[in-house]
Order: sequence, then structure tokens, then C-alpha cells
Amino acid sequence: MRSIDTWIFEEQKKVVYYLISQDFSFNEIKGFFWKKLQFHGKTIYLRIVLPQKFPLEYPKFYVDQEEWYLKYPHIERSKEYGVNICYVDKEDKVAIFDGIQLIKKELEKIYEVIKDYENNSFNKQDFLEEFDSYWGDNFIYMDVQSSIE
Repeated sequence: MRSIDTWIFEEQKKVVYYLISQDFSFNEIKGFFWKKLQFHGKTIYLRIVLPQKFPLEYPKFYVDQEEWYLKYPHIERSKEYGVNICYVDKEDKVAIFDGIQLIKKELEKIYEVIKDYENNSFNKQDFLEEFDSYWGDNFIYMDVQSSIE
């Protein structure tokens, strides 16, 4: 019987081969996969960080475009890898035990998000949801009627 550590290692190994077959390179110093993409006619770098317990934990996706922060939804700052495209809420993450299926599904979403940014066709409601999720209960809604009385 295989141990869970052996299974995780095997799934990660399959995903490494898959990412390399998709023209990703691996940065051994920083420990991430990267690939060049074109965005508005310039080269950007997409980075993927596989967590230690991948596929039990979802991968994280980063770009080197600091100017995306506050311009597009789902962008968070990260000092180590660039800006994080954080488009899946924790409660929306479902268990997918096939590492290749998980990375394929997530890459499709990431490519779609980047394409939407390039075409300015993303859902504007994402900004409001992200704003609300960031501020949460700390956001004060002003009741205009009560402030006039």
C-alpha cells in the first residue's frame, strides 16, 4: 500500500512533466515554474508555485506585472514571486486528486483571466466583490437619510 507522501510525490512528478511539455521552465533557485506570455504586445512572465502538498492544495499563479495591482480584479501583492492572481476563493476549492487534471483546469482559468484583462472584458462585478471581501465588516455604509435628519 502506498503512503500519502508517495502518492503526492508521484502526482507532483507527473505535473512537472506536464508543465515542461507545455513550455514551462523551472527556476530551481526560487522554486517556481515560469513561462513567457504576450500581453498587449509585450512579454510577461507567468509563474506557478506548487505547494508542498499539491494536489491536496491548489497551485498559486503570479505575474511580474506590478501595474496590474488595483487595475484588475483578483490581483494581490506578493513580495516573493510577483503579483498573485488570486481568482479562486478558499471555499470554492474542491478536492481534485489528479494533479494533471487540477493543473490543466487551473491553467485554463488563468489563461482566461489574462485574456479577459487584455480585452478589458472581465466581469466588473469582480471589483465590487473583491472590495467587499477585502474590507468585510470594516466597511462603513453611510445611510444618507439618517445623516440628514
